[in-house]
Amino acid sequence: MFSISLSTREKLANHLLWVGALGAGTLVGAHDAQAQFTLPTGLAAGSTYRLAFVTSGTIAATSTDIATYNSFVNAQAALNNALPTTNWFAIASTATTSAANNIACGGTCATDPVYLVTGTEVVASAANLFATTTNGSIALMSAIDVTQTNQIENSIYNTYVWTGSLNDGSSNITSPLGSAYPQLGGTWTNYQDYINFSTGDSSTVPYYLYAISGELTVPAAVPEPGSAPLMASGLMLAAGLVWRRYARKSV
Repeated sequence: MFSISLSTREKLANHLLWVGALGAGTLVGAHDAQAQFTLPTGLAAGSTYRLAFVTSGTIAATSTDIATYNSFVNAQAALNNALPTTNWFAIASTATTSAANNIACGGTCATDPVYLVTGTEVVASAANLFATTTNGSIALMSAIDVTQTNQIENSIYNTYVWTGSLNDGSSNITSPLGSAYPQLGGTWTNYQDYINFSTGDSSTVPYYLYAISGELTVPAAVPEPGSAPLMASGLMLAAGLVWRRYARKSV
């Protein structure tokens, strides 16, 4: 019958023990690196909300089809697998689809509060995205200046966003996406310039887009951050200790 010495058994047990601990530690590290979404605080379980971000990638505004921009923001959201699973919509207008209509998702969507992926509130109601005024007296609670991967994009007059929209969420009929010189917004402000800043750049120039999620629901129970990997670490360590004790007794 095959057997190994006590010293060999103990070495193997110790090796497995440390591999388990290090492996679990790697899981914790990977979890932390991907935890780029903060559930908004103060929302009761079962309540609904939406998320918004500015894309980390850029796209030209030459297409007249809103589906092109919706597909782009969905692909951008997929770069952060910590985000909730949902459909994403570009806060943008073409000649045939306004931003207000594009982001509509039925039910209570229009009255859901909107947050950045950091948990910062943007507006108390999604409809307020299109309530900023030209005189700056009404503004977003926070600029949409955080990407889907939790990076800040708000350099002064540098982070331009294709919108094709006026500040009321309607399509700029002379400068929608797909026209020669579409409407631009900018992430450096929470006033109406965020969506309705200027025109003048060619649609062939790649710029960012704003994205907003479908309706999301606060879960009934939210696990502590990192609790699952830490539990796995404890189980691996316990298994290693038990195996080592068994190795000693079975000599």
